[in-house]
Amino acid sequence: MKLRFFLILFCIQTAFFCSAQSKLTGFVCDSLNKALPDANVIIFKNDSVIAGISTNAKGNFTLGLDTGKYVIHITHLGYSEYTDTVFLHPAGLTLPAIILKESDIELSEATVIAERATYESHLNKDVFNVSSRVKKSASDVYQILANVPSLTVDPGTRSIRQLAGANNFIVMVNNIRRNDDYLMLLKPEEIERIEINRYPGMRYKGIDAIINIVSKAPASGQRFFIYGQLNPLLKSGSTNGSYSYITEKLRISFVPSTSFTNENNGDLSVIRDATIDNQLIHTEKNSSNASNQSNYTNLSTTIDYTPSAKTFATLYAGYKFSKGHNYKSFTGSVFTNNQKDYDFESFEDQRSNRNTLIINPYFQTNLTKNFQVNAEIKYQTGSPTSDFLSNEINTRQDSSKILQIQREHWNIVEGQVNFEQQLSKINLEEGYRLLWSGDDMNVNTNGYSDETTHNDLRNYFYINALGSIGKRWVYQAGTGFDATQVHLDKQ
Repeated sequence: MKLRFFLILFCIQTAFFCSAQSKLTGFVCDSLNKALPDANVIIFKNDSVIAGISTNAKGNFTLGLDTGKYVIHITHLGYSEYTDTVFLHPAGLTLPAIILKESDIELSEATVIAERATYESHLNKDVFNVSSRVKKSASDVYQILANVPSLTVDPGTRSIRQLAGANNFIVMVNNIRRNDDYLMLLKPEEIERIEINRYPGMRYKGIDAIINIVSKAPASGQRFFIYGQLNPLLKSGSTNGSYSYITEKLRISFVPSTSFTNENNGDLSVIRDATIDNQLIHTEKNSSNASNQSNYTNLSTTIDYTPSAKTFATLYAGYKFSKGHNYKSFTGSVFTNNQKDYDFESFEDQRSNRNTLIINPYFQTNLTKNFQVNAEIKYQTGSPTSDFLSNEINTRQDSSKILQIQREHWNIVEGQVNFEQQLSKINLEEGYRLLWSGDDMNVNTNGYSDETTHNDLRNYFYINALGSIGKRWVYQAGTGFDATQVHLDKQ
């Protein structure tokens, strides 16, 4: 056993949002040259939203941007959308008056309630305010997330596939990290805005961004939701459901979900080239019988308890089970130096099972108005198994058979305590995180067994400061210390 202490980060991570090299200014009005206040001005570059603002009471707007090519998009209730491409030079650019034409759609008598600008760009985060129109047209939270310009959402699997500019991101609800199935409990009308923080700080070392869903407290009572889809052509389908019991201080939720796939692929070809002893070995494999079957089941329970305005606690427990079967039969040939060596018939048969249990309690309290403490423990355990059988017979009357049985059992325990203080204009965070993982694996191949035991213990301390200077500058600085102990035993 070796103990390695090393300083992972002793650096200052400073992100300065400073006054840009140039300014883009404009005036938005109607066809009578009357100023249009509160028009939404959104700036795109390479299909990504990089800035946004609303026109002031006089219809004017000013944005600080780097020089370059941009697409400007302007909208206002009752008017047609405006889109144009602009080139911003170091000397700046003042656009000619931008005239929005009245929309051809006739509106019946209605009461219009003013809403905040759809997109806002702040010093340390971007904010997408969810409009009432989006809420009414959405059936779940993922359809709302699909309206956020920088997010790519898969409505079929109900998942966030990509956040532009971030390889690793996490999802939170009201600044509390939640599992994916918790998002199915949110009703669209409860969601107020989506915040994207691209500077999470040392507390989330290794995370590029945080997607925070801000929602209001749900109304007391009971609610039930179920959703299902079936694709007869692909022989696949899924169901998602949720049930919640809500009181003023307590929320108990249950989320079940299932999915299945039963694919039959008609043709499958594999070509492989290798050089062995200066000879080119070319292998061609073709299959007319390939099938893939999988079943997935997830059951989870979440209990949220809010005894007072200063204290909050939650307990998440989830169980996931998946089962898969993949079968392929092949006919093929092997060529040596471009000459056919022999033909063969083979098949591959793989079966897998995976069980995962997660228990995750979380607690936070505000000791004072500007001092918060939160603590979390997360325990995960799983037992994946895999049986693989491969058999090949060739025209030389040779045969090769591989039977591999893999059994694994792993445990992960993660605990952390964090302190957050607001000191004047500085937000100070410090904390400690413990991570332990243990993995026992047994692989038996044609009667020969390999056993591996792996244990990893990690202690991590951090401190991080976030503040601003005026209205144009924001800074972030942090440092962390990581102590790791690893043990590997292989037989």
